[in-house]
Amino acid sequence: MQIGNKFLEAIGSHSLDLGMKWARGMINSEYTITYKHFSEEELTKRGKDDFDNLVRWMEQDIDIKEIGKIYLKVGKARYNEKFPLSEIIFAIHYSKKILWEHVVSSGFVSSTLGFYQATQMMMKINNFYDAACIYLIRGYSEALFIKLSRDNRIDYSAIKDLFPEGSFFGDLDSKDQSENSWLSSWNLFKTK
Repeated sequence: MQIGNKFLEAIGSHSLDLGMKWARGMINSEYTITYKHFSEEELTKRGKDDFDNLVRWMEQDIDIKEIGKIYLKVGKARYNEKFPLSEIIFAIHYSKKILWEHVVSSGFVSSTLGFYQATQMMMKINNFYDAACIYLIRGYSEALFIKLSRDNRIDYSAIKDLFPEGSFFGDLDSKDQSENSWLSSWNLFKTK
């Protein structure tokens, strides 16, 4: 069995434990005030789901657009739950930290070759989380934009000026943004 398969198996078989550790971290951190409003069970479920998404993406080589669909929705949900964006990004950072600690404690880095292979896997994990952050921020921004644009006290053109070009995947001239058009119009790895 390759180290990559062992690595993913170690994450997948321990996703509940990793989710519980993540939940406790969110409850105990001074940087995650909003997370404290949720039960440890709910946070554990969210953490486990995140680790399961990671394993599924790495095992099945899922298209980046599929990750995007999930994390656009997560970004919108977190906005609607009143999370500050900084807390969400900290939570993702903490997920990566937990994973690296798990890799080290699991004995994957006991040799130079093991360290190299674990580092390669962590690079893939970082790619997953970086993509998740990008889509999550876009979803969060969309939810914020939509809420502001529905507020009749604020002029739509003034709201539009609050979001710099590139805040969205689509055209800001339309009040209704569609996540499908966003996903199809933006390739995460394409450069301008």
